[in-house]
Amino acid sequence: MHGLAWPAIYPERMKSTRSIAWGLAFVSLLIWFGPAYAQVWEHGDTPVYMNYARAMFNGLLPWKDIAIEYPPLALPLFLIPYFFGRAQENYLFAFMTLMALVNAGVVVATVTAVAHAGRARMEQVAAGAIVAAAPVLIGTGIALSRYDLWPTLLVVLAMLAMFRGKNRWAAGLLAAGAAAKIWPGLMMLPVLALAYRRGGRRELIGAATTAALVAGIPFAIALAIGGEGFVSFFAYHLQRPLQIESFGSALLVALWRFLGIGGPFHEAVSFGSFNLEGPGVSVVATATGAFSLSLILLANFLGTRRVMTANDDKEAVHAAVGFGFAAVLALMAFGKVMSPQFLLWLVPMPFLLGRRRWATAGVLVVMLGLTGVFFLDYYRYVRELDPLWTAILFVRNLVLGGLTIAMLFRLEARGQPVVAD
Repeated sequence: MHGLAWPAIYPERMKSTRSIAWGLAFVSLLIWFGPAYAQVWEHGDTPVYMNYARAMFNGLLPWKDIAIEYPPLALPLFLIPYFFGRAQENYLFAFMTLMALVNAGVVVATVTAVAHAGRARMEQVAAGAIVAAAPVLIGTGIALSRYDLWPTLLVVLAMLAMFRGKNRWAAGLLAAGAAAKIWPGLMMLPVLALAYRRGGRRELIGAATTAALVAGIPFAIALAIGGEGFVSFFAYHLQRPLQIESFGSALLVALWRFLGIGGPFHEAVSFGSFNLEGPGVSVVATATGAFSLSLILLANFLGTRRVMTANDDKEAVHAAVGFGFAAVLALMAFGKVMSPQFLLWLVPMPFLLGRRRWATAGVLVVMLGLTGVFFLDYYRYVRELDPLWTAILFVRNLVLGGLTIAMLFRLEARGQPVVAD
């Protein structure tokens, strides 16, 4: 068992960090309601959220009377805008305004977490700038019309709690994120290992209990309300086919278009997304899904082990962050579904890592930019599987997959510290 030995942040330095954080939060609002808002050419998932909210305001029960595909702590993000606008355009603007405030919160939390990680002002500015710029880099109003920045905010707050030695807060915030969109739960095991390292069995039990209550209560309420309908929420996601933007789909289409291997392929609409159909698709979906799950389990195993064997608390925290990041990357890179908004999950992470932060940030910006370019003519790709857009999508997914593998190898490399300042 090891105690917390994290460097303190002096008041004058924290004052500088607050100035950076709030300044960039203001910039994020200017970007959100300026160039990002100007890009919006469709409303994405927001009309679906509005339909859920309207149905619930009319007395229908979620999951029981309405087939909702989201976890329980997503619902507040759908309901709040309905108080401010029940006509479609009013609701859409209210939702985008709410998410603008959430994004500003992500900026502030990210800059603060990066400061508590011991990073200099330049890295604090770079971290906050990436979060602020992500909505315009990813393009077409994707960030504005989805709620994915909500679980992202909860995750970066959990990272901040870890850096500050607040193990139970970290576990609870990750659990809240899991109750909002599942994926933050992939980062939980290394965080619980960190709690044990810092405070022994008592701290582990406290952190695990906090997580169980924070996630368990919303899920229990949802189960009590929705019954079998809520259970089908999990089955819905497990049964999803190979989305047309996923790594497996991009690989199959690239092999067909450029090497004449396999095919022909075409799109099919189901489960609320465009999916690939053609020879070998189900096999690739199963294989990539299994590979993704294997990497997630590996990241959690290696992360837990590295946390427990780290030389000091600083290295242990960076192991928890790095391997948690790798687990989320594995889900995105090789899973059956890779919607563009998933990249928003990553935007606070690069400068929280222990090593190669600038390189990781550069790769993330490239992926955001390639996604923005791809979605300039997304429906042409869906209809025609055009070679140019196939190449752009394949390169984006190849970069994402390469980052995932590189992250795991780099973190686990023998003789390499997890943190190198």
